[in-house]
Amino acid sequence: QFQWQATAFHWRSDSEVIAACRDRTIRLYDVNTGRREILHRFSTPGAYDDALFSLDGDYVSWTNGVSSMLTAYLGDSDLSEWQRTKTCVHFHSDRWAEFSHDGHFDGSSRINRLLRYVVHTDDDRQLTMTQEEFETTYGWKNDPTRVWDKSPN
Repeated sequence: QFQWQATAFHWRSDSEVIAACRDRTIRLYDVNTGRREILHRFSTPGAYDDALFSLDGDYVSWTNGVSSMLTAYLGDSDLSEWQRTKTCVHFHSDRWAEFSHDGHFDGSSRINRLLRYVVHTDDDRQLTMTQEEFETTYGWKNDPTRVWDKSPN
């Protein structure tokens, strides 16, 4: 019996099921032995509404219905460590934005024009910059194609 409000399941083998649960855990259940184990506990604040595993079980995506946000994680081989790969936020009127783990982003045209960088400087100032200002000052340019890169590195 699953008593942890699991929202997604993936058969890992003939006898093992992994479950993504609303208590921010990935759990393993062995249907032959009845063994249960928490493989990973996410430290991300807030509650998760639903989850979905990729077909191969390597990725899990969590949704937070309150903010219309979906965050995808890639698990390691034993599913004990998970790295955030991207976050997608959906706004009203077909506006959306996606953010990769390393700061690249893509979005609908209106959202792309509105996105700004917030920089905390060494002298404790906070600057708000356009994409062009950030690139000129820090030499880093957003690459929207990197959002869709499946590699977390």
